[in-house]
Parts: sequence; C-alpha cells; structure tokens
Amino acid sequence: MPVGPAFAIAFAAPRVIGSILPDVEARIAQGVAPWHMIVMLLFAYASLRQLFCGSVFALVPVGEIESIFWSVLAIAMAIGWLLWGIRRSARSWRIGSLVLMLAAIAKVFLIDAAGLEGLLRVASFLALGFSLIGIGWLYSRFLRSDAN
Repeated sequence: MPVGPAFAIAFAAPRVIGSILPDVEARIAQGVAPWHMIVMLLFAYASLRQLFCGSVFALVPVGEIESIFWSVLAIAMAIGWLLWGIRRSARSWRIGSLVLMLAAIAKVFLIDAAGLEGLLRVASFLALGFSLIGIGWLYSRFLRSDAN
C-alpha cells in the first residue's frame, strides 16, 4: 500500500485547519514550515523503507545499503531545503537544512563509516566533503547577494 495519501493529509493539515478556523491560523503560522519539513522527511524515509522491504516495515532489518541511502537522502533533502529557503527567503527552511545536514554528517561519521572498509570509506568521506563544500558555496553566494 502506498504511503503517499497519509502523508498528503498530514502535509495539508495546517492549511485545512487554517481555512476551517481562521482565528487559529495566525497561531499555527510559525509551526507550518517545521511541520512540512518533518512530514516531508518522514515521507521520504517511509518511501525509501517501502522500496527496500515492502509494506511491512517491522519484519525486515535495515541493511547497510539502505542505511547509506538514508544518509544520501538526508543530504539531498538538506540541499533541497537550502535551495528552497534561499529562493523563498525563508530562514526556517535554511535552519532546517542546517539541522538535517548536521544529523546526516553525524550519521555518516558514527554509523555508516564504521561499517565501510577501504575505498568505500574514502568514497563516503569524499562525497560528504563535496556536499559540504557545495552547501558552503551556496551559503556564501546567498550571503554575498543578500548583503548587496
């Protein structure tokens, strides 16, 4: 069974609540972006998990390749959130990107790299380094254009 409809309902919930209860909309406005980030992250991980083990998540343990894909997915989402935050001038998305990237870096160093040997470990750190350089470049470009 696809996981999309459940997450679509969760993603749309703040907008639906705001349209039903207009006086509540102003109070939940600050939490909408973090809520969307959490729902997007859970949807991405649930979809990846479903791709690897099917609809019954609890019966199949997380393998090494799936764990690496989780890290790659987190880094890709962090880059996407950063680009979205830059495009929309949304500080919350940029902060969410930073938090997600830090979590992905910690996971790569503490979990993923421990299970890799030789050239795979080197390739993992190389990919992580390039993604960090890319994010640093985006931030410096954004901050430079923002200052002018």
